[in-house]
Amino acid sequence: MYRTLVFRVFVTIFLASQGCLCYLGCKDISSVSPELRLKRHLFCDYDPDIRPSKSAKDTLNITIVFYPVSVEM
Repeated sequence: MYRTLVFRVFVTIFLASQGCLCYLGCKDISSVSPELRLKRHLFCDYDPDIRPSKSAKDTLNITIVFYPVSVEM
C-alpha cells in the first residue's frame, strides 16, 4: 500500500513537472511541440487504477535508484 502511494506521488510529480497531467477530456494538442503532443496522446486516457499485471493477485515490484549528480558545499 505504501509503495503504491509513493509510486503514484512520484508519477504525479513527474507528469506535473513535464506539463502533462491527465485530463478528464483530451485537450486540443495541435499547436504544441511534438514531444508534448506525444506525452498528451499517451497519457490522455490514462487510468492509474489499472495495474500492469495479468492477475490482481500478482505483485508488481518496482525498484527506484537515485544517484547524486553533484554535491555542493
